[in-house]
Amino acid sequence: MPINSPDNFCYEIKVDPVASIASNDKYDAIGDILPIAGTNCKSSVFTTGVLDDYPGATAAYSLRRLSSSWTGPAIRVKRQFTFDELDIGFKENGDLDTETMIDFSGGDAALFVDTLYDQTGNGFHAVSQLTFGPRIVNSNGTIVTLNGEASMVFDGLNDEALATDLLTEFDNTDFLVNAVFGDSGSGSEGFAIGSTGSVPRLYFQDDKWSYNTLNTMSWTRVTAQNVMQYQVNGNTQEVFSDNVTLATATEAQADFNPTGFLVGRIGSSTFMDGKLQEIIIYTSNQVDNRIGIYENMNSYWL
Repeated sequence: MPINSPDNFCYEIKVDPVASIASNDKYDAIGDILPIAGTNCKSSVFTTGVLDDYPGATAAYSLRRLSSSWTGPAIRVKRQFTFDELDIGFKENGDLDTETMIDFSGGDAALFVDTLYDQTGNGFHAVSQLTFGPRIVNSNGTIVTLNGEASMVFDGLNDEALATDLLTEFDNTDFLVNAVFGDSGSGSEGFAIGSTGSVPRLYFQDDKWSYNTLNTMSWTRVTAQNVMQYQVNGNTQEVFSDNVTLATATEAQADFNPTGFLVGRIGSSTFMDGKLQEIIIYTSNQVDNRIGIYENMNSYWL
């Protein structure tokens, strides 16, 4: 593909004055972006995603496109006041179509995520249980962001849980749960996904993990944006933040009784108070792939 074709952009940042590249050159100030024939190229067309590189995920929710085989939307949003709903897809490069959301908001109504579509094709879509799910567009029509990218924000109240019939996939198996979250608010749970209060428990949080038993392991609360990974390998559980081990434990694999899996809540009344951008779940052994999955998520979001 030719350099600087419509589907490929190459650039460098000018640090020294150079001769104009055209009579109407606008790239004549230090710090301007100067198109060149070089190696700093980024495609404007999505080709492959993390699920192409690391297939076999059980469920995957994201504000970016994760797979070349997924042609559906990312989310379904609901408009404040009118309750109108609209599916939101992706731009050509795989980013979330934020322009359509802004248009749908009209600049005077917030938008809330009503459905997180499962991009694996397995149909484990997460759907809001009450009137409104997490907010993704503010009431003034601006996008909620985390580190400059679109994000959902959970307010820690009882209108923020999304549920899917997923929990039985975790029964007696190795698994890897990957999530990008951060920027927690004033509440006690910056991140909370997992089961209802039934025993055995499966709670994924920003400062603890309950696997079968309550609070199987704990660590210093993570509030900054990060890639958190919760891994079960045989009878060993290990949690990582940005590829650094936070805690380990040993528990026999469990058979979880409920079927519902919650995004934004654990138990009966513990609600998430923070921002979320992506969750990818494998209910199979991913020890050999964990670092590669982390690197993909980190390079996009962080």
